[in-house]
Amino acid sequence: MKTIPVLNNEINTVAPYVATNKARMMIDDAFVNLLLSIQKEFNDMYEIYKIENERTKTIVAKFKETRKKTEAVLRELTQFVNHNIVGYEPTEDDRVNTFSPARKPRSPIDIPTQTPIIDILERRIRQLSLQVSYGIAPDINYRRLPNGVKGTAFFVAFTNLDDPAPDNTDYHFYMNSTKTNTLLQFTDAENGKQVYIKAAFTNAKEQLGPMSSPVNTAVSN
Repeated sequence: MKTIPVLNNEINTVAPYVATNKARMMIDDAFVNLLLSIQKEFNDMYEIYKIENERTKTIVAKFKETRKKTEAVLRELTQFVNHNIVGYEPTEDDRVNTFSPARKPRSPIDIPTQTPIIDILERRIRQLSLQVSYGIAPDINYRRLPNGVKGTAFFVAFTNLDDPAPDNTDYHFYMNSTKTNTLLQFTDAENGKQVYIKAAFTNAKEQLGPMSSPVNTAVSN
């Protein structure tokens, strides 16, 4: 099993390095003691495991369990090194001796640039069926969201039927949808109100694109 000596080498490199540099690396004694304990447990099991004629099923099972524990502790250390703890900046030696390569920077995610168009398809009791599209007539796309768009965020404002249209500050977030057709549900308290709806496309980080023009209708009861 080719992975065994590699892992053995990792824990025997990591444990003493971290024990020596724990203060600078801001690692507490409890985790250092855990590393040293895992190192001893792994090495003891490895010495038994590598004797082929004594390798029983029980020993194999125990060794696999010890290896899993060792891998878990090493992963935890890698996460710590890469977590950018305030006051600790990992050196190249830290990364090499803890087997913690620097994470590749994530590609930036574009903020949507398209503006949704909202159409009210159907009014039901305390429900509105909406369709979201985008584009400029006659090339309006009703079938799918734009490329790079994760979903649509809906914002609503309620007024009495005879009140003027709400200000932008009156709108509040209502729901997210990942589909072009969406059903908005309203409460008994919103029956008979005038509802104004705006929408914005969102990316995977839920960052908003441009806000749509509002549509409005009365909530049916």
